[in-house]
Amino acid sequence: MEFLRRLVVTLFVCAALWVFFYSPLLPLVRVKPVDFASDFKKETERPKRRAESLLPQKSRGSLNYEQFVALKTEGRIFQVRGKAWEELFQSISAAYEGKGFAKELQRRVSSEYKEAGFNFYASEYPLHEIKDRLNKHLDVLYLAGSDGQYLKVDYRAYSHGDFNIGIFHFSIA
Repeated sequence: MEFLRRLVVTLFVCAALWVFFYSPLLPLVRVKPVDFASDFKKETERPKRRAESLLPQKSRGSLNYEQFVALKTEGRIFQVRGKAWEELFQSISAAYEGKGFAKELQRRVSSEYKEAGFNFYASEYPLHEIKDRLNKHLDVLYLAGSDGQYLKVDYRAYSHGDFNIGIFHFSIA
């Protein structure tokens, strides 16, 4: 019985080390659609500041739609063209509108957390085309499609130092 207990403990320790050292730490890209039109509508329909209000409010009533998008994106818009990009835009927007997930997207998100976005490796097609731009733009980039749709792309690169086991922090040099 003692041998079996030690064998189980050894197997669990080996499995934990295997998961720790061999988990893929490739850069990930989270992609989700952004509806600037509805955001702009909400901002412009916001009630005006009343005289008795003590809270300051930025005046955005004089902004047009293009200025609003430029303000929100801070100049991090990248225009994409091509069949692969159009398919990506269509499949992600269909998933968010509740028209069903494309087979490729089903493995990229949990149906409970689709609002968080779809995860891709940064080296996957067609996202590998924008990988260099993501590093230059503070890891956030907005993709503009040919039909006026936008996708927000968050770039994340992880290392072993980003993960903790309980209260312990391990560092691999």
